[in-house]
Amino acid sequence: MEERSRLAREPSESSEHGRKGLFDSARNLEGRLSGGNSSAPVAPAAPAAEVETVPGGRKKNYNKYVVFCTLLASLNSILLGYDIGVMSGALLYIKDDFKLNSVQQEILVGILNLVSLVGGLMAGKLADAVGRRKTMATASVIFFVGALLMALSPSYPVLMGGRVLSGIGVGFAMIIAPVYTAELSPPGSRGSLVSFAEVFINTGILVGYVANFALSPLPQWLGWRLMLGLGAVPAVFLACAVLVMPESPRWLVMQGRVSQAKTVLIRTCGGNKAEAESRLTAIVESLGDEYEAEKQEVRDEHTSKMDPEADQQAELRKIPSVASSTTEQRKPMLKPKRKRGSNVWKQLLLPSAPVRRMLLLSLGIHFFQQASGVDALVYYSPTVFAQAGMKSRTSVLGMTIAVGLTKTLFILVATIYLDTVGRRPLLLASATGMTISLTTVAVTFRFLHVGAKVNMSGTQHASVALVVIAMLAICGFMASFSIGFGPTVYVLTSEIFPLTLRARAMSLSIGMNRGISGTVALTYLSLAEALTTSGAFFVYASIAFASIVFIFFVVPETKGKSLEEVCKYFGWQPDEGGGGQELREV
Repeated sequence: MEERSRLAREPSESSEHGRKGLFDSARNLEGRLSGGNSSAPVAPAAPAAEVETVPGGRKKNYNKYVVFCTLLASLNSILLGYDIGVMSGALLYIKDDFKLNSVQQEILVGILNLVSLVGGLMAGKLADAVGRRKTMATASVIFFVGALLMALSPSYPVLMGGRVLSGIGVGFAMIIAPVYTAELSPPGSRGSLVSFAEVFINTGILVGYVANFALSPLPQWLGWRLMLGLGAVPAVFLACAVLVMPESPRWLVMQGRVSQAKTVLIRTCGGNKAEAESRLTAIVESLGDEYEAEKQEVRDEHTSKMDPEADQQAELRKIPSVASSTTEQRKPMLKPKRKRGSNVWKQLLLPSAPVRRMLLLSLGIHFFQQASGVDALVYYSPTVFAQAGMKSRTSVLGMTIAVGLTKTLFILVATIYLDTVGRRPLLLASATGMTISLTTVAVTFRFLHVGAKVNMSGTQHASVALVVIAMLAICGFMASFSIGFGPTVYVLTSEIFPLTLRARAMSLSIGMNRGISGTVALTYLSLAEALTTSGAFFVYASIAFASIVFIFFVVPETKGKSLEEVCKYFGWQPDEGGGGQELREV
């Protein structure tokens, strides 16, 4: 009995080799991040990677193949962005064509976000079951059907049906793009690459605004149908892109396909086999004991290069009778292993202390991103501009292009500096700028005296100077949002959770995001009628200010860390939540 207990506590030599390799890799990474010298050897740079020197002496590796795959995966985000942008302008014509009241308009706009919550919850489980690539393909098919149904809808109920389908597709897309990119990217450039999703969302919004402006001269019944129908185009491109994309190496490891995962990692490391093996070891060792077969395969491969006798022992373990005998000699009797993934939801809904900290950060940051009112300005920007004193529909749609262009250009700032300045400083700067801009919008609308009624006629005598200030403040809000809150929220969520929880934890986070987004979209017109437009923006400004406090006390810095190192920061252990094996007396 005592001998078995002692053996259970002592890891094998091969396990020590795996852990030693992981810790050496972590020390090398920390040395590069701090700019200091490390006595441990550093793997040579990948030959196919472009290396950029950044402030502080650190290196940022951009593997061309990873960038290519990231761009293809980010096509998912265009689906959401285009829908947001195009609906803001199409709504001006749909409400006249179908004679919609303000409540019906709010439901039409907000239903996509609420339904995408359901799509996001479905996508997390599907992504773990069938893989990241097939989930992307599913998203493209659903959104394609939804876009066509909206374009051909003869009535409001059919239009709503297409909107619901598109919402499910958007939920799938929002989950899978950042997860796939985070799992494929190297630590040094992960922040920038994951932020591509937000770049493409903003690109989609801008394209939607441009489509509104370009198609506005067409007859009313035709213009909005073409606006919505063009949303099927990026879905077709995404379905084709999936055919040339690799599967996530981390998902492959979860399925026991270690050799395929290694092949993908070698390619994403630019052919650098040493770096690929180091990353593979870190991925496998981060899993619980239910993945012991994959761990042993990686350990055997590692030790065989250093010890021929260990190589022979590894081969013997592959023979069933020998493997059984070896297990009886070296391991205590174990309870049957739990089915992989069977307790994922239990770990998320009844979380341990490390998972609670992860969920607090993820759910909180998604709440503040949407509760600050960004979708009120994006979806209802033409209405807001009309309230501010702009009379012509052409000028209103033209101003939305300016807002979309500002949002898209400033997202590039975050893409460039996420891996140098870091996540936390950009978030603090973003929240501060959003608070100042929203307060300025609220004060300006108060002086414009346009808050009493939400209609097109209350601003006929508005001051030109105040209108200009309001427009600049709205653009300032979009710029501030884009440099931090826009991309960084998805980057943080995709990197703080362990591999076994990541996809479904992302589902919960996106569920929070879409739920709050839908609430804002469903209530903005009613809120503006109840509190005046100025009062509504004061509410959003207060929430933005509260986000500064949340970021300061809760959000850590994760730049330059591997996904496995980030999990260790929160105190996560591979067998957290009972995912591994348990000893019992016999």
